[in-house]
Amino acid sequence: MRVPVHSASRSLVCTAVAILVANAGSASAGTQTVVTLGFDDATAAQFQVGAMVASRGLNATFFVNSGRVGTSGHLTWDQIATLQAQGHEIAGHTVNHVKLTTVSPDEQRRQICDDRAALLSRNFPAVSFAYPFAAVDASVESIVRACGYSSARGHGGNIPNPNSTCSGHCTWAEKIPPVDAFNTRSPSSILSTWTLADLQAMVTGAEQNGGGWIQLTFHKICNACDTYSTSPELLAAFLDWLPPRAARGTVVRTVAAVIHGGAPPVVIPPPPISAGNLLKNPSLESDANGDGVPDCWQRTGYGSNSYTWTRTTDAHSGGFAQHVQITAISSGDRKLVPLKDLASCAPAATPGKRYVATAWYKSTTPVRFAGYTRSTSGSWSWWAQSSEFPAVSTWTQVRWTTPAVPAGVNGISVGLSIRQLGSMTVDDQELLDPSASAGTAVAAGGNSAGTGASVQTASARAEIVSREPFLGEEDGENEDDEAAFAEATAFAEATTPAAGTGCTSGGADPVSLALMALALASRARARWRIRE
Repeated sequence: MRVPVHSASRSLVCTAVAILVANAGSASAGTQTVVTLGFDDATAAQFQVGAMVASRGLNATFFVNSGRVGTSGHLTWDQIATLQAQGHEIAGHTVNHVKLTTVSPDEQRRQICDDRAALLSRNFPAVSFAYPFAAVDASVESIVRACGYSSARGHGGNIPNPNSTCSGHCTWAEKIPPVDAFNTRSPSSILSTWTLADLQAMVTGAEQNGGGWIQLTFHKICNACDTYSTSPELLAAFLDWLPPRAARGTVVRTVAAVIHGGAPPVVIPPPPISAGNLLKNPSLESDANGDGVPDCWQRTGYGSNSYTWTRTTDAHSGGFAQHVQITAISSGDRKLVPLKDLASCAPAATPGKRYVATAWYKSTTPVRFAGYTRSTSGSWSWWAQSSEFPAVSTWTQVRWTTPAVPAGVNGISVGLSIRQLGSMTVDDQELLDPSASAGTAVAAGGNSAGTGASVQTASARAEIVSREPFLGEEDGENEDDEAAFAEATAFAEATTPAAGTGCTSGGADPVSLALMALALASRARARWRIRE
């Protein structure tokens, strides 16, 4: 297959050649060129790559985020086992594809060590690692070593490629053995604009300048579906081109085959907080990096809407609170929830337990609690939501008792949200284990008794329609899931009576109404699954 070379790419490669001729001393020593075919993130379309590579007598390294395995758009564990059976290496890439330099050392250990532990538990050796977003510093490197890996791939564009001429710090290839086995040098990730000639140029550049190690990083395998994508046709053409290079001393090897390292025991991460107020930074005061987002919290949401977030001094207590304003909306919501990580910030949870969430707020539009669950594999999913609390102009505290935590869950994240035009300011929050605190969804600080009764009934309704939690995307923000849940909840709220009235809308009994709400939620989820 003939693939044209873009003139811009040709110019960049030529420029890089000129720079490297002037800096020949930076070229790797040795005569053999080793190419590693790396595939990051375990996306579903990468499954076809296993057979493509193996059929040409080659092998590849697949860097897996264990928390994403089996979720929409990603490989399953059975597929990953098939890749290993085909002769490919299965390597680590953190549990949730977290930018490691932005989280605490405890969370770094969980992301790195727990990912490796999950792979080892399924008989994947996991001796190689790759930093998500190529984010690495000395602290992160030391944790990768401690977790038992033998090497870790960086990026940096140190090797000439169509993305960069790497002026002043070029090398045609990484040395074998590497200069730093826990931050190995490689070209930038392959983009959808790269051509066959671009891929070939990185290999021939190493061949012509002393050999060395070229680690190529692929992501999605599809036809221009993403910035970081490669078409199956282009990949096939490159795989056809590689084997004949053996006559020039060029071979294809996995990372593990290049490094030849051992695999020390996995380090056990520190235990999470599990008593008292389960939230870290509950008053939203700490903001270590000064970005306006309180430490251990995240501003999030889904759908089509325009919004602004502000760190405001209009606080319930202390110096700061969080304010969000929705200025246009056709779907979705905006919310502030505890950071959905592996336990440094996200509260631990026990299956079967209910937890009590409280928050102080004021708003110009109704608000409600929204909740997410973290599975034992580390993936986050949409879970449940409370009924709406009314707009209030003065600081008001609200409380919600969650549904029972589902099986297979070890963490939760609960916070307030809005989904209409208007604003919400939130401060001073708690999440309590029911063994230390009990309660139902009530509103305090100015709301009437009637409002409290209505909220209490809605808490039970929320539990009904969320009995079977929907599966979400890797970050828990699946619009179809939340929209389906909102549709079912709206139906229940429109048809279920207030507490103590002893009657139902239209004469229907409560059990029938509950079953109808469940059916509506099931139909919504079925529509989502069909679209998959």
